[in-house]
Amino acid sequence: MHKLFLLIGLSLTLHLPAQTPTFPRGDLAPNVHHTGDVWLYSVSRADSTFDYNVTQATSAPGSRLDWHLHPDGQQLLITDGVGYYQERGGPLRVIRKGDVIKSAPGVEHWHAATPDSGVVYLAIYGGAGTEWLEPVDEEVYRRGPAQEGARGATEGGSLLIEEQGSFTVGGTVKTSPGTFDPIADGAFNPTAQSTAGQTLHGDHAFVLYQKPANARSLPLVFWHGYGQSMKTWQTTPDGREGFQTIFLRQRYPVYLLDQPGRGLAGRTTQPGSYAAATDDQLWFGIFRLGTDREFYPGVQFSQEPEALNQFFRQMTPDTGPLDVDVNVAAVSALFDTVGAGILVTHSHSGGQGWLTALANDNIRAIASYEPGSNFVFPEGEVPEPIDYVGGRLSARGVPMETFRRLTEIPIVIYYGDYIPDEAVENPGQEQWRAAVQMARQWTETVNRHGGDVTLLELPDAGLQGNTHFPMSDLNNQAVAQLLLDWLAEKGLD
Repeated sequence: MHKLFLLIGLSLTLHLPAQTPTFPRGDLAPNVHHTGDVWLYSVSRADSTFDYNVTQATSAPGSRLDWHLHPDGQQLLITDGVGYYQERGGPLRVIRKGDVIKSAPGVEHWHAATPDSGVVYLAIYGGAGTEWLEPVDEEVYRRGPAQEGARGATEGGSLLIEEQGSFTVGGTVKTSPGTFDPIADGAFNPTAQSTAGQTLHGDHAFVLYQKPANARSLPLVFWHGYGQSMKTWQTTPDGREGFQTIFLRQRYPVYLLDQPGRGLAGRTTQPGSYAAATDDQLWFGIFRLGTDREFYPGVQFSQEPEALNQFFRQMTPDTGPLDVDVNVAAVSALFDTVGAGILVTHSHSGGQGWLTALANDNIRAIASYEPGSNFVFPEGEVPEPIDYVGGRLSARGVPMETFRRLTEIPIVIYYGDYIPDEAVENPGQEQWRAAVQMARQWTETVNRHGGDVTLLELPDAGLQGNTHFPMSDLNNQAVAQLLLDWLAEKGLD
């Protein structure tokens, strides 16, 4: 018989929300295995057909359960609010509305509301009784998650920012020969403007940064992919918090950049053109939302029409030729300015990220979401190109002395769903099959030379339905948690 174990949550900030709850709050539970106020409501009890119980628990701010385990296991589905979850020997995690937590049978753990916010959860668990253990250490609870987690950045759901701003970095200055005459040439003349003796500042990156209260020491530098801008990391197309805010809440300083010739860094030293091509459905397929106008079954992208409208409108064209060397130089200059930090890349910036790490020792780690090009191998070990429908993916070689830099920093790579293992006729899936195959070879090569690369395909972590944009998919909180856990594991928190 199938068994299901689940827990759902609803937010509290010193009091219950005014909205009508799905289920009654229930009865105040005696303080036997928990601290603080917890209300319980039995939604459904196990019987001969359905071998699991369903119980809603409403936890007030500051309340927490003791350490415990479930012989049959349990899942926690958080519907609203903010809480904590920790397994024995693992990091303390912040859990929020939409998160799904799986407690395996026999695994000792605890969960709680935060000191400033409550959480309501609906527990679905097997018939075997819960085994209660010791209370949670008061100091551990008050400190919060991984190196005291997000408490310095959030209070009651608010986000505390100590410093924020923007600047440009890198770039060059182009000068035309001759002498500028401010009288003869000082009037704006778009059809016949003289450039004699004038300069053009271009090929720089534009950077937006925020530093939360009680910030961690290493910032996260987020670099967008092809046809995108820093909007990739901001509010999701369906209006939820994106990685910018999620990681600020975890006390990471956040730097978002637009690479040269893109978005707010549109001033380039080389001319370009914009074709204004009708290509939404092309990118709908390449970004693996679906085919033509039909979403893939189970896709984690919101299927609300306005979400797709917002997604298409965040596409950002190049204002000049896309130049990898120019991009790498600008982002390297950013790390010269910021100092030590963690680079987070997406898609086309993935390969550029490897090249930037070769150029700048201030990059202490890289997290790369779906890199698709410019994989760097030692000369003499470059693999054969991988053909796919519509193209060919080739790697590049560098001297071994240069390549070894990539073995000196921890790297994690994530890929989403709908990526086949074998060749298919769908070009939108095919190029990512090639990318994953190349990434597997690259991971093996870096690790064989003493590196520390983790390659994780999200379905293998229990996350199904992710597109090419896992940072803005419906389960982006769970996707972010994987990175938070990796950062803690590598001592980068």
